[in-house]
Amino acid sequence: MGHIPILEIPEDIHKVCQNYNSVFERKPQFKNFERFITGIIVNDKANIQALAKSFRRGRYDRYDSLHHFLSESLWDYEKIMETSISVIKHLDEPFSFSEKKGWLVIDDTLIEKYGKFMEGTGKLYDHTKGCYLEYGHCLVVFLYIDKRGNRYPLKFDLYLKEDYCEIVKDRFRTKIEIAKELIQ
Repeated sequence: MGHIPILEIPEDIHKVCQNYNSVFERKPQFKNFERFITGIIVNDKANIQALAKSFRRGRYDRYDSLHHFLSESLWDYEKIMETSISVIKHLDEPFSFSEKKGWLVIDDTLIEKYGKFMEGTGKLYDHTKGCYLEYGHCLVVFLYIDKRGNRYPLKFDLYLKEDYCEIVKDRFRTKIEIAKELIQ
């Protein structure tokens, strides 16, 4: 079944994305950022191919452009996260960032993968399914949830299994250690 392509960035999303304009050095990067954010919000599939197909064909709407932006383009992740925290703090009153109106949460989430050669994948137990995922990523996420249930990710890090860390000569950290680092 086909889908109706997104013809333009919705005004509300465009308005929020303007806060990130200074993070990106070039206009194509910013346009891909807007399309990525819009695609994630309106699309039920969050892979690059599905996001690229969500838009009518145009200069920045190709798979290659979005893939390059997400995997090879140079932009500062820390600046994006700092900007996100600033945006959350300045939301209108019903969504304001306050301990009286929401919660700071640490949670881990599994993302099932299907390629055994994908970097950082491991055999992980999925307690929601009651079985192991043959290949998956585990993200430890630090987020703010307001009383309306809106979720605002503040920081995240990839949990890597101990045997994988040995192979790539990286320091192994438990999920608890990652959570502590995210809070700090």
